[in-house]
Amino acid sequence: MPLSRPIVFIADWVEPRLGIPKALESLMARLPTDQIELVLISGPPPVDADHPVTTLEQPRGWRGRLRAFRQLRRVARERSEAGAVLVGVGSWAFAALAAASIFSPFKLTLWEHSILPWRIRNEFAVTVVAIAVRLLAFRLERVVCVSESNRAAIAPLTWPLKKLTVIPNITDIVDNTEKPDIIRGPDSDDVISLVGIGSLTQRKNWALAVRAMQHLPQNYQLEVAGDGPERERLSLLIDELGLRDRVRLLGYVPHADRLINNAHVVVHPSFAETFGYTMVEASAMCRPVVVLDMPVMNEMVPSFACGECSQATPTEFASAIIRASSKTYDYPKAARARKKYFSEGTVLNSWGSLIPGARR
Repeated sequence: MPLSRPIVFIADWVEPRLGIPKALESLMARLPTDQIELVLISGPPPVDADHPVTTLEQPRGWRGRLRAFRQLRRVARERSEAGAVLVGVGSWAFAALAAASIFSPFKLTLWEHSILPWRIRNEFAVTVVAIAVRLLAFRLERVVCVSESNRAAIAPLTWPLKKLTVIPNITDIVDNTEKPDIIRGPDSDDVISLVGIGSLTQRKNWALAVRAMQHLPQNYQLEVAGDGPERERLSLLIDELGLRDRVRLLGYVPHADRLINNAHVVVHPSFAETFGYTMVEASAMCRPVVVLDMPVMNEMVPSFACGECSQATPTEFASAIIRASSKTYDYPKAARARKKYFSEGTVLNSWGSLIPGARR
């Protein structure tokens, strides 16, 4: 997709390549390398980048962003004078960039992934950055959101800005839905394998999946791949409920897609998701996913990922798992929907129409 204006992406960091960094890497890999640049506030540059990368070499977090103000001001001024579109990747990067260039004449683009109602109410960092976006909204030219729920949450913060666009992330996941290797748990006592993938944080809500195991037959077993601050609390809960022989916390697992391939059901009890790569990966491997009936999960399931939406109680979540482990789903239909909405062509055309002067 040739561009008549270069694009400069300003991000906090790109390693590890999860969530926002993963989406950024996927998009930049498909844009002309001579017309894009990545500016990193902190962290090492990607080792395999084909495009220019500028590193500001600041520590992570708000202190690093504050220390980067002078550098960001200079970068923004120079790139804008060269005619570039400046894109803040995530609200924190945008807030730092907007504050650093607060009196500058050029406007900015925010590529927003994180702001959702539950996160604003329950995560202090997201509450703070939502306030920052509201205070700095006058610096915005446009906002790109990754889901309708994301757009609805950020719209009041950026009012009266009208240029809010939903562009989903590109998914690089290969579908295996034409010749699915579906494994089903028979009606016997064979083990039914449940897999969860994600950080052990409050938002991921793994305690719900653990408590649901009390309401499932003994042949249902759960493995959770990921690490985080909730590990000790979850481990104590597993012991308290007497589930040590049925629930395992695996810690961080590289290439966790292998776990999905060996599972009967993927459980994803998160209170909020910015996009939902795990749901897409599960459906691409013909595995049903069980999620909460909350944004963004109820946008993804069942339209783009096969599975069940559940209420946030252990009994309801267990019932949804039983349904998912016994039903037959139309995986090719979900794959066709993903191909239409998340395809490279669709996403790039949306970005191209958004950037002034872009030629497709």
